[in-house]
Amino acid sequence: MTLPIRVVTDLIVDNNGDVTTAVVSVGGLLGVGKKDVALPFKDLKVASRVGKDWLVLNRTTEDLKMAPAYDKKNNSPM
Repeated sequence: MTLPIRVVTDLIVDNNGDVTTAVVSVGGLLGVGKKDVALPFKDLKVASRVGKDWLVLNRTTEDLKMAPAYDKKNNSPM
């Protein structure tokens, strides 16, 4: 299943200037109960639908909800 990414909250760049990680917002309703999850940037793909480009991910919503929350202060999953 290809899941459209709703919100990319941050991109992490290495010392060479390459994007290595995308931080995406997962779950919640109107911001309540959401968390950020870090994903390898290479896992995101661009797909076109109805004349627009979207970032998509080959993971289920449940996979993302079960992933560890991303801790921005320590730059790592919690």
